[in-house]
Amino acid sequence: MKKIIRYSINSSCSFLIAFFCHLSVSAQIPEGHFIDIDDTAEKGIKLKPYIQKKKGIYHCAVLDSIPFENECNGFKKGKPKSKCLEETFSQIISAQIMGKPDNYEGYALVFCTVDINGKIVDIGCKSYPNSVEVNEIVKSTVAKLDVVKGYYKRKIVKSRLFARVDFER
Repeated sequence: MKKIIRYSINSSCSFLIAFFCHLSVSAQIPEGHFIDIDDTAEKGIKLKPYIQKKKGIYHCAVLDSIPFENECNGFKKGKPKSKCLEETFSQIISAQIMGKPDNYEGYALVFCTVDINGKIVDIGCKSYPNSVEVNEIVKSTVAKLDVVKGYYKRKIVKSRLFARVDFER
C-alpha cells in the first residue's frame, strides 16, 4: 500500500510556485509568439503569434512605432524588443498606480490592446496570488494611460501590450 503524503501550501509558497511556473513557461515560448490572457482558454491564457492577421492585432514587439514612450528602438524585433517594451510599460504603469492594497505582495500580469484610434481597450489582468482588488487597481490605471496609435509597415494597427507589475510590501 502506498503512503499518500499531503502538503499544506501557504500563500507565500503558492506565489513562488506561480512565479517559477511563469519563468519556466516564458523560457519555452516559441519565437514569434507570446502568452496572452484569453478567457476562452481553459486556463485563462493562450499562446498567440505576434501577428494575428485575422483579428488585425500586432504585438508591440513587431511594431515600427510603439504606442508609448520607450527607449527600445535599438533592439531587434522579437523577444529582445519584447522584453525591453515589457519592462518599460511595467515602469509606466507602476509609476501611475494609486491606492496599492496594504499587505499585498505579488505581481499582476496585464494585457491590453491599443485600437486604431489610439485608445486602450480590452484590458485583462491576472494577479498572483489572485486579488480582485489588485486586478481592478491595475486595470483602472492602465485605462487612464496616455498612448498613441501603433504602426506596422506604415499602417495604423491594433497593438497588443503586456506588462508584469510587481507589488512589494
